[in-house]
Amino acid sequence: MVDLTLPEWGNYLWNKVFPSEIVKENKLPINSKLEDRETLYKYFEAAVSIVVLDEVLYFYRETENSVLNATNVQGRLEVMKDDITSIVHQMTFFRDNGYTEAYRRGRAFLYRQALYFVMFVRANDLSDEGEQYNYCLRVLTSFKSEIKYVGLKWYVAIKLYQLVPNLLLACSKNKFKVY
Repeated sequence: MVDLTLPEWGNYLWNKVFPSEIVKENKLPINSKLEDRETLYKYFEAAVSIVVLDEVLYFYRETENSVLNATNVQGRLEVMKDDITSIVHQMTFFRDNGYTEAYRRGRAFLYRQALYFVMFVRANDLSDEGEQYNYCLRVLTSFKSEIKYVGLKWYVAIKLYQLVPNLLLACSKNKFKVY
């Protein structure tokens, strides 16, 4: 499960192949823009063995109108909301099934994405973003993670946000603003 948290493997389905029985037993969620992360850990849990090939057997093509390439504020916001939800579901699975290292790495990713989400909402002057926004604020308030998992850059950014949120926003507003 730790491998799912590493950039070399990624939390996406396009570079993996599974037996049809596993796919049939673990259906992709219907209303999620990030069905990969919502499903992949279930596929790994059901797999009897995993084989890694160092061959390129598939070429992934990104399209401009893909859900993940949304260019408007609302589209990007919806993708980020699904991202937070899928991370929480995956982390819950890791925690509940004793995958401690995967859980710690997933939690570090949640901290980073929570900061990104909050900064995006504030930089684009979005009003009340409800439960997801408030959840991210609570996640950032509770941050006490080790640098080992989040990395120095994100550790400093999250600590800076905890101390002076408006300063971090002012320094990074252009990065998060959608024009």
